[in-house]
Amino acid sequence: MVKRYARKVGVFILGWSLIILAVAIGWLPGPGGIPLALLGLNVLASEYVWAARLKGWVLKHLNAWLDKAKARRAARRARRNPQSEEPEHHINEIAQEVPVEADPSPVGERARAS
Repeated sequence: MVKRYARKVGVFILGWSLIILAVAIGWLPGPGGIPLALLGLNVLASEYVWAARLKGWVLKHLNAWLDKAKARRAARRARRNPQSEEPEHHINEIAQEVPVEADPSPVGERARAS
């Protein structure tokens, strides 16, 4: 019972310390507090149901946001670099222009000459 209580208090202190630290350094350039806040939430979720639910909600919305960002990035790339079919047509035209002989290999010619 005492171990369980000590673990719960330790998780509470560590989790909230990470979240408070994330808020404190969140104004600095770079990702700063976001990973710390997620880590603190993850620590709290190991012991508290409300934190686990909040973590699930955050991850669901974060994944949806990332999917939208990937779609926007792909659309932007498609607008900037439209793929033309010119190389494929070019290869087909070259293939049609090259005459095909019955046996173009030199081995076949030597065999016929002998």
